[in-house]
Amino acid sequence: MSLTVFRKNKSKFEKKIKKVDNKKFLNFILIILIFFVFFQEFNLFKNTYDLITKNYYNRATRAYEKTFFSGFCKGSSHGYLFYIKNKYSKKFGENKIPKIINNFNEKKEYWVFSNVNAKINNQQIIILNKIDDIDLDKYHIIDNNDNKCFFIEKKND
Repeated sequence: MSLTVFRKNKSKFEKKIKKVDNKKFLNFILIILIFFVFFQEFNLFKNTYDLITKNYYNRATRAYEKTFFSGFCKGSSHGYLFYIKNKYSKKFGENKIPKIINNFNEKKEYWVFSNVNAKINNQQIIILNKIDDIDLDKYHIIDNNDNKCFFIEKKND
């Protein structure tokens, strides 16, 4: 008789083990699903790849092109500022950055140039979102993007 009691207890024990194993398995599957959703939602693999393969200026330009208040040559035009900084930084002179005129808002986005102590060079000007009342005849145009954004330099008369 003790053997039958043992077998009954053993089968109850096996059922409990199966229940525990099923719970562990379901928890494991749930954790894996959350893990993949997390990776998919934050584009972790792509962002890591971009971080390794692209330089800072390309990443920053791409990031600001997608925001609603910015763009390459619209809104605050952060993308154009990064482009000018990357392409023409040797023209700026030591510890100087060009003056910025932004017709979209009153903010001056000097932070893009990463030099807090730099002096503003009034001879070089970056015009963002040009409006018609700016006379460009007095300036040498270094860069022009769709007649909306300019990097200009005063002509020496």
